[in-house]
Amino acid sequence: MLTAEETALFAAAKPLGFILFDKDGARNIQNPQQLRALIKSLKDCVGWNCPILIDQEGGRVQRMKAPHWRAYPPGKVFGDQAAEETLEAALESLRFNTLQMADDLVEVGINVTCSPVLDLVFPGAHDIIGDRAFGADPALAGRLGLSLCRHYLAAGGHACY
Repeated sequence: MLTAEETALFAAAKPLGFILFDKDGARNIQNPQQLRALIKSLKDCVGWNCPILIDQEGGRVQRMKAPHWRAYPPGKVFGDQAAEETLEAALESLRFNTLQMADDLVEVGINVTCSPVLDLVFPGAHDIIGDRAFGADPALAGRLGLSLCRHYLAAGGHACY
């Protein structure tokens, strides 16, 4: 929950939205009930259904974790599937994955997910990208990224970037 000082600050400042971070579920992202209550209190402070952002992209970047939420694969899995099987198979797997993740987000009131949908792996790129990207091919990353964004939008009005 928010402290009285946080509530007063957010009510006075009226930020456009909030991005949720947490270290090992210490405060902000403990379980579905607690997270729903936190998000409601954030929206109540500013008086509208403001953007609530989270890094929930799969792989090593998942703020909402087990045992309360599903584990999701990194983007590389879908790029590899497109190369090893077919683009259609990868798109279907990505669709299923995205809709499941959107269910988790919608259920607690999160309306923006931060996903590196157009990042590319290439020589000299920062290691932080790693398996988060769909791969090195811009056309493939663009196609999979577009699909991911469309499915988030269809599953509850989510935006993604």
